[in-house]
Amino acid sequence: MGVSLNVGGLELLDSPYPPKRCQSIYMHNYAMYIIAIGWLWVALLMAITESSVVAGIFTLFLWGLVPCSIMLWMSGSKVRRQRKAYQELLASQRTNNDDGSDTKPDK
Repeated sequence: MGVSLNVGGLELLDSPYPPKRCQSIYMHNYAMYIIAIGWLWVALLMAITESSVVAGIFTLFLWGLVPCSIMLWMSGSKVRRQRKAYQELLASQRTNNDDGSDTKPDK
């Protein structure tokens, strides 16, 4: 029984805990971080075994950091899209509350 909010077809919240500001959008796939760490470890070992320092640096960047950063950036696009939709929802709720629709006179 988690808290969920659907905005524009995006399921934003899915947690048994109450939401806390904008940090409440937890849709990260933490297994991807383990895969990234493993990939970087293998790329580091490949770079260490290269014949020269320049080749090792190129191996580390071209086989390790560049593919890993692209993978993490692509896997985080859903979270960024959901966070943006959630922030837009909060902004629209804030503007709707400040429309001056109360009929009581100011004192």
